[in-house]
Amino acid sequence: MATFAKSLLFSGVRILSSRWKPYSRLILIGDNSGWVLDWEMRELRKISIQLGIRPVSRFWNRGSTRQAVFFASQFFLANDNWLKIQHRIGFSYFHGLQNTGDKSFDEIYAKFYRHHEKISRIQVSHSQMRDVLQQTGVSPEKIHLIPIGINLSFFHYRDETLRRQQRARLEIPANAFVIGSFQKDGNGWGEGLEPKLIKGPDIFLQTVEQLKTSIPA
Repeated sequence: MATFAKSLLFSGVRILSSRWKPYSRLILIGDNSGWVLDWEMRELRKISIQLGIRPVSRFWNRGSTRQAVFFASQFFLANDNWLKIQHRIGFSYFHGLQNTGDKSFDEIYAKFYRHHEKISRIQVSHSQMRDVLQQTGVSPEKIHLIPIGINLSFFHYRDETLRRQQRARLEIPANAFVIGSFQKDGNGWGEGLEPKLIKGPDIFLQTVEQLKTSIPA
């Protein structure tokens, strides 16, 4: 029964989307985890609407054809399902250098190397990743360097008064040097108690320890 209902659903999707003009819809796909990538897709949706682009949800990825789909990260490459869709494909390739000890990064890069001709646009946030991807032979004009932005409606400028208030609330001495916030980011989808070493928290702590001895209090 579930298989029949799913088949009926996608038949409806094909019928409805067949009325769309080619590449008139932008299908936005996060990682469906409720974390930052899904948040970024919501923000991208708002920007798309402001630009006159018609965004639709990930629901339309399967069943529709000849539209534009944007994946929030490069990890969609790990699954071969994307090779079967008939859309123009764009995605963000934020991080993940090959030959750095993480097999998933190596596999993702290898998949991109083999199939980059099926990709229409790639967003990178820094020049190192741009240069690495260009080594695959991908057409340079497909790669767009767009730094990660900050939504100022969420992250407000902190003046001296607010900084003093926060120090008092967190019991930070007035003469303490504050770098910023250091959030826990662990492996897996659970409590994340195992450190995610690929992000270098150990290197960060070593750096802070060295700076403590070289920067006057």
